[in-house]
Amino acid sequence: MRKFTLNDGLTYIFEKWENKEGVGALVVFYTKNGESFGIWTSETYLPENQEEAQEMIYDNDLDWQVENMTFLYDNGFKKHNR
Repeated sequence: MRKFTLNDGLTYIFEKWENKEGVGALVVFYTKNGESFGIWTSETYLPENQEEAQEMIYDNDLDWQVENMTFLYDNGFKKHNR
């Protein structure tokens, strides 16, 4: 898990999730205007610093799945603890 506050003033929590077959996903949680959001992508690396996190959220085309957490749960994904 990695946590960064980006240029938009929001704090993002990055987590790597996996299913039983070892398929990974990058899951990001953040809160905006009092509401919590979860987004994910099939990219599996965690950002090393704030600049990389900023690029992942805003500058790269990572095909973010917005508020589609049910897909992850339905397909056996959970937080990677290693």
